[in-house]
Amino acid sequence: MAASGTSAGGNTRDCVCVFLHRLSEGNLPSIVKSIESMYGESARADLTSALTQVILDATLLPSRAPSRVVTDVALLLAVIHCRIGSEVTAAFLHELIHRYHALFTGAGTPDAGKQIDNALLLLAQLYNFKVCCERERLC
Repeated sequence: MAASGTSAGGNTRDCVCVFLHRLSEGNLPSIVKSIESMYGESARADLTSALTQVILDATLLPSRAPSRVVTDVALLLAVIHCRIGSEVTAAFLHELIHRYHALFTGAGTPDAGKQIDNALLLLAQLYNFKVCCERERLC
């Protein structure tokens, strides 16, 4: 899936979208392998940004996100944390907390409550997978 044109921002985002739509526990290894190869071929910052934006756009919905989807996304991030590097998940967590804060402080908007719930569910799953723990290392 990692084609030679994946360094372009749109193509990188499209590839990440395809991986996220295919995401399940059964095909997690092949998705991680493809993402790892993309990190070898693309600019790390661009790919991290695309991964972050696609995941947050897919999980911070104005309706309740299915818990299985959130769990699979958190598992993907936990594996990326171990196999690719903690800087990827650090950037993701930074953006997740930034969006949560923006939603929480502007909670008067419609559907903000469900988006806040989705952000907290994702954060809790990342904590469960020890992605955002300092003392206990997953890897």
